[in-house]
Amino acid sequence: MKVLAKNGCTYVEVPSSDWLFLNGSPLCVHLPHIQYFSGYSFRTLVARAGYSVVSTRKLFEGRDIGYVISRRSDRRYRASEQEFILPSIDFQALMNSVSIPKQNMSRLPSETAVYGANAGSQALLGWIPDGPWATVFDDTDSYWGNFAYSSGQTIPIIEPTWGNLRNYKQI
Repeated sequence: MKVLAKNGCTYVEVPSSDWLFLNGSPLCVHLPHIQYFSGYSFRTLVARAGYSVVSTRKLFEGRDIGYVISRRSDRRYRASEQEFILPSIDFQALMNSVSIPKQNMSRLPSETAVYGANAGSQALLGWIPDGPWATVFDDTDSYWGNFAYSSGQTIPIIEPTWGNLRNYKQI
């Protein structure tokens, strides 16, 4: 913000905790998103820094929110008025949404492959670390020979060739 012209603006996109808790979506909690923000908490942080939100837009059906931020201060969002503690029912809904996939893991073949070495698959491995994960297929050749991981496993990332794919009953 310091490098902006006096009447300049900047654009920032952040992951929405409002969407996350409303939809109870644990697979959207992943490493590239280090922080999640409610609309009010983000506006509070912007105001605390002495700036203001000029406009917003929803991205990915509200999973992320884009903010145009101005150097002008907006006093409507004061940190002292922000309650950062979310009701425990929100966290419980998020945890409950993981219980069904965890139960379904017991029905999967003993060696199941995951397709896509991305933030979503890494979140899956984080929430369900004890799954029967045998390998991860990915189209990105620079990933081949590397690994995805969970707290209990290191899982090889391999090329999705017909020969490799046909070795698994469940992908």
